[in-house]
Amino acid sequence: MTMASAAGRAEGTRAIPLKLPAGIVYDKVSGPDSAVVFRHTTHVDYENGRCTGCHPKLYHLLNPTRRIEHAEMNRGGSCGACHDGTHAFDVRSKASCGACHVGRKSESILNAESEAMRSSASFRGPDPYTYPAGRTSPGPVTFKHTTHTGASMKCNTCHSRLFEMKARPPFEDEWMHGKAKCGACHDGKASFGVDDQKLCGKCHAEGRAKP
Repeated sequence: MTMASAAGRAEGTRAIPLKLPAGIVYDKVSGPDSAVVFRHTTHVDYENGRCTGCHPKLYHLLNPTRRIEHAEMNRGGSCGACHDGTHAFDVRSKASCGACHVGRKSESILNAESEAMRSSASFRGPDPYTYPAGRTSPGPVTFKHTTHTGASMKCNTCHSRLFEMKARPPFEDEWMHGKAKCGACHDGKASFGVDDQKLCGKCHAEGRAKP
C-alpha cells in the first residue's frame, strides 16, 4: 500500500460518523428511583470524538461494567478518575448527586435523549455560574451552558481547550477577554466582540456592587 492510499484510507476512516451506544442504567446499588443514567453523548466530546478517554483503561469494551460503587469512585477509580472536582464535577460532593442520580427511565426514552442530547433545546448542562466582578469589570457575569451549545458548538469547543472542567472565578478581566478564553469566539465575527463597549451589558450585570 502506498503512502497516498494509506492516507486516503485514514481520511475515509475519519469521515465515518461515530455510532454511540444507547444510554446505560446503573441501579444495582442505588435502586431504580435514584439510578445513574450514563450517556455516551455527554462524554465523548470531552475526548474530541475518541473513545480512548475511558476505554480500555477505565472500562473494558468487551466486559461492560454493570456495578459501580461510590467507594471505588471516591478513591479515584471508575467515574472518579475524571469526576474529581478538577476535570469535572466531584463525585464526592453532595451537591453533584442530582447530576447523575436521575432515576431509571425506559430504554426508549434513553435512546431518544441520547440522539437529542447535542441540541441546545435538550442539553441543559451544569447550572448557571456567576463570576464575580473583577478589578476593572462593570459587574458580575452569569455564564449559562444553555446559550452556548447547539449545532456548531459542542462541549469540546470550550473544554478543555479554553476552559478546564471546573467552575472558578477568572484571574483578571483582561484574561477572560483574551483570545485564549471568551475572546476566542467573542471576536466580533463568530459572536459579538468582548471589546465592543456598547455590548458590555450582554454579559455584565452592571451597577451591582462588587463582592
